Amino acid sequence: MPTDDENHHPYLLVFIIASTLAVCAGAWFYFRQTAAIQRVLSLVTGLIALMVIGAINSATWDWRAYYNLPESATDISPIGVAFFALILALMYLTGYLSQKRQKTVLFLNKLNEKGLGGMLRV
Repeated sequence: MPTDDENHHPYLLVFIIASTLAVCAGAWFYFRQTAAIQRVLSLVTGLIALMVIGAINSATWDWRAYYNLPESATDISPIGVAFFALILALMYLTGYLSQKRQKTVLFLNKLNEKGLGGMLRV
């Protein structure tokens, strides 16, 4: 039971559930995809859905009053943006390297099938 000094969003539980479902849906689609780029897109889509839910939460709740911040406080943290960009870059890099490795293995297998591979082993 909330006390009088708490200032939570009236639909906080709804936003918690929606955020959890967005992340879980992204992970579920990630495990259902076979191509690396589709897997990365699944995770990115889950993160974008999470950002949209967070933006709706921030737009419909006076979070500055909860943290006792002035009205001029900004809601975009440069550290948070850099961290999010790093996560997206790592996901993209993982997908790219996986796709590159698959193409290399297929190329080497074709060379071996034609007898041009020599000593190459895959």
